[in-house]
Amino acid sequence: DGNATKHPMTIVSQEVRANETWQVCATPNNKSIDGTTVCSNNVTILSAPISTCGSINVSTTLVNDITSNGTCFTINASNVALDCAGFSIFYGAAESGIGITAGNLTNITIKNCVIKDINATGANGWAINFTNIANSTIVNNTIQTNGTTDNYGIVLRLNSSNIIVENNTIRTLG
Repeated sequence: DGNATKHPMTIVSQEVRANETWQVCATPNNKSIDGTTVCSNNVTILSAPISTCGSINVSTTLVNDITSNGTCFTINASNVALDCAGFSIFYGAAESGIGITAGNLTNITIKNCVIKDINATGANGWAINFTNIANSTIVNNTIQTNGTTDNYGIVLRLNSSNIIVENNTIRTLG
């Protein structure tokens, strides 16, 4: 139609969640008359890929190894899964930090991650920190802490309940 550059292939929205079904509809208008509305096929949101540390609000799949000076991921919404797909999270590069943290939420899943504290001498490094989390799962992760003061692989705090912790390997160096 001569407008190929005006038809985006990707639509980005912070309002989508995994397993939702969406449809896009457009109604052409020539500045005086509306044309026939055309709708896309249904699209199911699988997960949002992520390649840098930051806040997570929807189910997410890691697409590469990542490094953080302090804390890498903060999960801010319930019903979220972080699938690292075997990629690594290196946290605490310059200071104490947390690989993945979440608080006051339900139905959080952390899976298939390699999580390493890379500050060899720093204290207060936690790979996974759940504070007041319920009905959640931590599964198939490999965690390495540095072995200094207050370094933990998995921390479940303040009324965290019904957490399945399964098939994880936690190693301490030092």
